[in-house]
Amino acid sequence: AWDGAAWSDVGGGVTGSQGFAIVSSVQAYGDGLFVTGAFDAAGGVAAANLAWFDGAAWHALGDGLNDLAESLVVVDDVLFVGGPFTVAGGRPASGLAAWDFGN
Repeated sequence: AWDGAAWSDVGGGVTGSQGFAIVSSVQAYGDGLFVTGAFDAAGGVAAANLAWFDGAAWHALGDGLNDLAESLVVVDDVLFVGGPFTVAGGRPASGLAAWDFGN
């Protein structure tokens, strides 16, 4: 995050088991943000390629995604995720999935 004077990490950032991680999309929401890409953890919390930072801590979204995701958009209280993954939250999802966090 850039505060106008210096860079800082966001809650410890994301990490991958191969020694690197990729963030392919970021979507601001409220005081935090959603991130997707190719990673295993966010801020030390296990998170499979999809995570939410609430402004203070990282959270996994269920079982996450089985592969890279490339895009995010929030409509009302639903997060839509797109990319070449085939499983989201343990369910078949052919490249498009939704997470309803309003309920």
